[in-house]
Amino acid sequence: MIVIVIIIAVVSSAAVPAYSRLVQRVAFRQAVTDVADLLAWSRFQASSTGAPVEVHIDAQRDELSCEPAPPPGDADLPVELSDKSGEARQPSGRRVQLPDDVRIAEVRTTSEGSGAAPTAGDVDTLVTFEDDGSCDGAGIKIVSRHGYTADLEVAAATGRVFVSLDGALPDAP
Repeated sequence: MIVIVIIIAVVSSAAVPAYSRLVQRVAFRQAVTDVADLLAWSRFQASSTGAPVEVHIDAQRDELSCEPAPPPGDADLPVELSDKSGEARQPSGRRVQLPDDVRIAEVRTTSEGSGAAPTAGDVDTLVTFEDDGSCDGAGIKIVSRHGYTADLEVAAATGRVFVSLDGALPDAP
């Protein structure tokens, strides 16, 4: 009986740290997915409403948020004939707050005609998605206290979001 208890203790001492790393890796991947989803949603909203959408990246608070602008009204129609139902369909904004052990390490934006400029210390970095799906272009580096890193790149011409998982994530898809 003592031998069985010792075997169970040895097996569980190896399984608990592995489980803990799995939970940390899954939580980090979820945080990265949330950021990528917010950026993709912002691009979609800009394209579908025909109005620019601004994404605010606050590296000090490890938070991203966006508030879609109301779609442009039909200026050619009289007020009585304009579509008022669009106001009710206006989507609400979104916000992503990263977990305590995950932070935004660096934000790079690309201005028209200039190279990428790191802006990690800024309070609020702005990325604007235009109605054609394009944007300013940006790069966001997200790191975890446990050694996981991810780079998100937002292509300026298309506004598409590309995610690259690095660091302690060798089995990333």
